[in-house]
Amino acid sequence: MNAMTEPSSETLSRPNTSEREAALEDRIRKLESALAERPVASSDEDAMTDRVIAKLSALAGSGRSAADRVLVLASDDSRYPVPPLPQGAVINPPTQPIDPSQRRWFFTQFWSEIQLAFRMYFDPHYRVSRTTQFAIPGIALLLVFDYFFFSWVSIAFVSPIVERLLAVCLGVLGYKLIVRELGRYRDVLEYLARYGPR
Repeated sequence: MNAMTEPSSETLSRPNTSEREAALEDRIRKLESALAERPVASSDEDAMTDRVIAKLSALAGSGRSAADRVLVLASDDSRYPVPPLPQGAVINPPTQPIDPSQRRWFFTQFWSEIQLAFRMYFDPHYRVSRTTQFAIPGIALLLVFDYFFFSWVSIAFVSPIVERLLAVCLGVLGYKLIVRELGRYRDVLEYLARYGPR
């Protein structure tokens, strides 16, 4: 008898669910109407822009230093890409990059290039190209061979000319290789000084 007189749980929950659905629909309608009546976002953006301009004007008028007034406008790396790393660079910045504009006189420039070449060869942050690694010792060996060969084989008027001509050609070739490698090394130093390791 009790089972017949007591209402089941299904019959009790049905009116509650329909009331909840009606309340949810009513709330959704209210939210939609509130969003439709909301003002356009451009006025909010204009007001924000005016506030930023007023703040920057106040900072410019105050006696603060330039370091206090730094403003970062965008931090997106895709808008300001870093150029690709030069070939032969190992990502560790050198201690002090050499500034070519400080060299004036020819002999001081020549001496600083010799120092830069030694620094380049012994710098653990830079990898010398394979061409330069093998060509410079090869040129040195050819110069030694040229000297000994023409001291043993002596042909009048021909041997001295050919020996000096080969020495000059090998010297120019070695100089061009070292100058090209020094250009790459300066690019790496400039890149690391400007952008640092990533």
